[in-house]
Amino acid sequence: MRYQVGGSLRASDPTYVVRQADEHLYQALIRGEFCYVLNSRQMGKSSLLQRTSARLQEAGRLCVYLDITQLGSENLTPLQWYRGIITILHHGVGLDSQINLKQWRDNHADLSPVQQLHQFVEDVLVSRLAQQPIVVLIDEIDSLLSLPFGVSDFFAWIRHCYNQRSHNPLFQQLSFALFGVATPSDLIDDKRRTPFNIGTAIELFGFQPDEVAPLIEGLVGIVSQPSAVVRAILGWTNGQPFLTQKLCHLVVQIALEAPSGKLVLPPGTEALWIDQLVRSRILQHWESQDEPEHLKTIRDRLLINEQCASRLLGLYQQILQRETADTAIPSPQIPLPQPVAQTPCEPAISSNPKPKIQNLPDSPEQTQLLLSGLVEKHNGILRVKNRIYRAVFDKAWVNTQLDRLRPYAQSLNAWVDSGFQDESRLLRGQALQAAVDWAQGKYLSDLDYQFLAASQGLDRRIMQQQLEAERLQEVEARLELERRSSRSQRRLLVGMSIALGVAVLSGLAALNAYQRSAVSEVRAIAAASKGNYASHQRLDALFQAIQARHKFQSLLFLDPTLRQDLDAKTDRVLAQAVQGADETNRLVGHQGGVLAVDQSADGEWIASGGTDRTVKLWKPDGTLVRTLSTSATPHGIRISPNSQFVATANVDGMVQLWRLDGSVGLMLKGHTAPVWNVSFSPDSRLLVSASGDRTLKLWRVADGSLVRTLTGYDAATWQAVFSPDGQQIVSGSTDGKLTFWTVDGTLIRTTQVSDAPVWSVAHSPNGQLLATGSGDSQIRLWSRAGRLSKTLAGHDAEVLHVRFSADGRTLASASADRTVKLWRSDGTPLRTFQGHQAVVRNVAIAADNQTIASASEDGQVKLWKPSSFSIPLIGLPEVVNQVAYKPQAPGEPLLLATISGAQVRFWRSDGALVNQFSLPERLNSGAFAPDGKTLALGSVDTNLYLLDLQSRTTTALSGHTASIMNVQYSPDGRHIASVGDDGALRLWTRRADGSFAPHQAILAHPASRIWSVAFSPDGQQVATAAIDRTVKVWGLEPDGRLSPEPKLTLADHLGAVWGVAFSPDGTWLVSTGRDRTIRRWSRTGELLEAVEVDGLGLSRVAISPDGQQVAVGNMDNTVTVWNRTTGRLFNLQGHNSGVRSIAFSPDRKTVVSGGEDRVAIIWNMDSLLNLDLMGYGCNWLRDYFKTHPTLNEGDRQLCRKFF
Repeated sequence: MRYQVGGSLRASDPTYVVRQADEHLYQALIRGEFCYVLNSRQMGKSSLLQRTSARLQEAGRLCVYLDITQLGSENLTPLQWYRGIITILHHGVGLDSQINLKQWRDNHADLSPVQQLHQFVEDVLVSRLAQQPIVVLIDEIDSLLSLPFGVSDFFAWIRHCYNQRSHNPLFQQLSFALFGVATPSDLIDDKRRTPFNIGTAIELFGFQPDEVAPLIEGLVGIVSQPSAVVRAILGWTNGQPFLTQKLCHLVVQIALEAPSGKLVLPPGTEALWIDQLVRSRILQHWESQDEPEHLKTIRDRLLINEQCASRLLGLYQQILQRETADTAIPSPQIPLPQPVAQTPCEPAISSNPKPKIQNLPDSPEQTQLLLSGLVEKHNGILRVKNRIYRAVFDKAWVNTQLDRLRPYAQSLNAWVDSGFQDESRLLRGQALQAAVDWAQGKYLSDLDYQFLAASQGLDRRIMQQQLEAERLQEVEARLELERRSSRSQRRLLVGMSIALGVAVLSGLAALNAYQRSAVSEVRAIAAASKGNYASHQRLDALFQAIQARHKFQSLLFLDPTLRQDLDAKTDRVLAQAVQGADETNRLVGHQGGVLAVDQSADGEWIASGGTDRTVKLWKPDGTLVRTLSTSATPHGIRISPNSQFVATANVDGMVQLWRLDGSVGLMLKGHTAPVWNVSFSPDSRLLVSASGDRTLKLWRVADGSLVRTLTGYDAATWQAVFSPDGQQIVSGSTDGKLTFWTVDGTLIRTTQVSDAPVWSVAHSPNGQLLATGSGDSQIRLWSRAGRLSKTLAGHDAEVLHVRFSADGRTLASASADRTVKLWRSDGTPLRTFQGHQAVVRNVAIAADNQTIASASEDGQVKLWKPSSFSIPLIGLPEVVNQVAYKPQAPGEPLLLATISGAQVRFWRSDGALVNQFSLPERLNSGAFAPDGKTLALGSVDTNLYLLDLQSRTTTALSGHTASIMNVQYSPDGRHIASVGDDGALRLWTRRADGSFAPHQAILAHPASRIWSVAFSPDGQQVATAAIDRTVKVWGLEPDGRLSPEPKLTLADHLGAVWGVAFSPDGTWLVSTGRDRTIRRWSRTGELLEAVEVDGLGLSRVAISPDGQQVAVGNMDNTVTVWNRTTGRLFNLQGHNSGVRSIAFSPDRKTVVSGGEDRVAIIWNMDSLLNLDLMGYGCNWLRDYFKTHPTLNEGDRQLCRKFF
């Protein structure tokens, strides 16, 4: 007999162990219930599925097996995923010969993905197989969590199928069962739509002693006393299916190796023999013997997320200690600040976490431990599932892992060993602050919190004792003075002093308690702001940053060091939130997804339509004015150009029309399928509607009468719009076509866009451009004559809506990738707005050309504005290795260059793309000639290119033997210096004909990459910065050659030096390195200043033309600006990866930075350096503070001084 180690057992396998769950699941599915088996891995779920499927088929049920992993996850669209399910169902029930699936898909392409699935099930599956019970068995359901889009609609659809039973009896024959490693809340958290609250949970336990007869039978003839052997195996595994089968398999293996092919064990020694087997074949060197992997899977599930590993291990440590009767670790008495935003681990816990081992049905840590399979719940208490797990993942293993995670492990362990008594082991001062900083954003164990809380308590107590000692000295001094007075006065004053002392001490105690709480709250809010910023919840980040800063500013009597630390932290998160602010308000009120939004031309109204069958009319500040009911879900909505009417396209085939004051509600009937979108004519007299019935209809707005119907389509029409002159209509349809009509109904032409549906069309206000958004994730720009002029790639999923601004300069797009993107009308990408939690269906730009409204299935309308502080230059092909400003000739616009990959792009200072060049090699660096006519470019493949900007030709110069990392022109333009990976400094000199030739090569930094080179303003010195931690300064001799040896070698840096630059007056230079310091040197080599910068190391450096500001790229994704006069360090935060290059504009008003995130950013220095962060942040959120319904009165008062 064969025992199965890993994988699923066949239904007929003789070693299959029938458990209580088998009958429970079978009977529930026979009754047609929705069932789910959610448990840890290798508990026999797949085997249970296979056997239950076989039994159901024997009972006359038709079973369809759906493995979610079979559908894929990477680069998958919702349409592909749902169609994959349809394909499996179509094949699984044997309809291949009856239904042409491709034709069916084409006929229903106008439906959303989940609607297509439902239509197939309703029209084909249950209708064609009437009276045939069907059970859909869905395995690996947890794979849904890795999809790039939400699947709440899928679970809501399953619930809908069960709800349909009361309306359509055919659905009574359809049932579902889910199998996987997840919890219901992992899969869908909307309690109103989840199927799990109407389903049956199938509990899956280990093998029980009365269930293991098949395992015993398999050992008959293999080992003596098989029942006793299996009983001993269960003693180690507690019936865990994988481990139990593995041990049985090992017993058979050893028996077959015996000469007789059978093991004969003396009676009573079975348990001892199994003990030896477990220790030698499983526990000893367990990581190397864990094949197929089982124990490693548990280990990895515990440790894979470092943010949560400490807390999971801490809870498991408590379980081990309780089971061994050790003293339980008490919960912390003084809480540390905890994250309040959602983390990748689980929803945030409270600021005073005190998890218990029992009676925590909703504990995230408990859930994670249960899903790991390491523990089980017994009588409401968590315990280790079996002896094998307890032996492998013992206290020593837990302590080792915790020591690896904790930076203060040695001190904590010594404190625990002292019975929590030795206070010398607690952290103080800088060590304590470093530990608290490390703890931010992590979910730690209770022991960690107790240790850190005790350390904080000791630190405060010592500070308090110092204050009390000082106070006592003051009191004693006063008493000494009073002794010289009369006895009665002395008694009186002594009494008063004592009373005063008591009052002061009581006040200090109360003040300390208050400060502890308030400081923790400030830190927690600041951490939450930082987390929300990283998660693209920028409005929440700004609100919390304002909260943290306000609460900090209200704190009194703080220790100076603590005040300085909190001041820096709250200022930093506020600066980050202000600089990155993009969402100004959000409109919350719909009870479901929002599918459509529009803004009126007069700037007075916002209209939204949602799945709750309502239209909501809002003021621009977010005030809800009125709610209008629709006949069905409004899929599209438009406000008329004269700002008098609002119209909706309803999925029941109706078009509804109101005045904005809510009067004159007209119902326009005529379509025989859902109406997807509507649009007004420029004069607001006509309305066009696009429908799934493959027609367009023109309606008269005054009375709602039908003017004409435009027919001839081969597929559903999705959107139609009037041309700006009102003479033409263009529509997009689901067969990928654009169709052009005159208003009187004459067909002009049809253009095939692609094979994907055209979801949206939009005219530019001047009528010269037409934009389309398609199901292939592309935006296309077309000329008025219908010729394709440009394709815009950038979205990662279907583009569902496009819209031009009123001035025609900006195009907005909404996508199923949950983003809104802004583009220039020439196709240059401008910005990406992220923050929606679901598909973004619609977008509209306000009359001010600044405010963008987006409607999403997450139930929110978000209002966005581009930041005035920065202009991102996006869409660059690779890392931005160099940015440089072109010297500005009189009357010329200011231009800058970005060097990324093999491309050089030229931009105006407002972010408009002017030109671009492609070279045959990837480029590392570039520098403009002083006259601005030539750009020198250093390549990866050793060539130095000179790009003539007038003739657009290039000249290649060779000489380097490795990549060129940096190039610079001399101030007079006569020389070019280049450096690179070959450690050489090469000088190139202009000849009489204007061309350049090699002049000199010096091995400046042997065997070391040279990152940067710089000329002094007088051209007499050249500085190089290299990975060997040095800066070298070379003199230019009268013959035009560099000195053979450096005049200066500056070697104070503790890491590689990436940047070097001379001051404008040439009297000093700065260098920046991976040691996180900016060092300023005199021209003679004296170190004038060393400024340490927070971060991960510094890259290139630039100095403002007036010499007052030093800007440096930081590998922590920021630009740091150092004001030499004030000493202030100011961070510019906008990149998502390290910043590699930096440059000041000639007028010093802007700085441009280039990052590893393939983005360059133009920063407005005048507005940033003199910014009132609180005032700006409050004014940015002015409307949010005024109208958002969830804010309390205290929240609304945060910014009262600015309103």
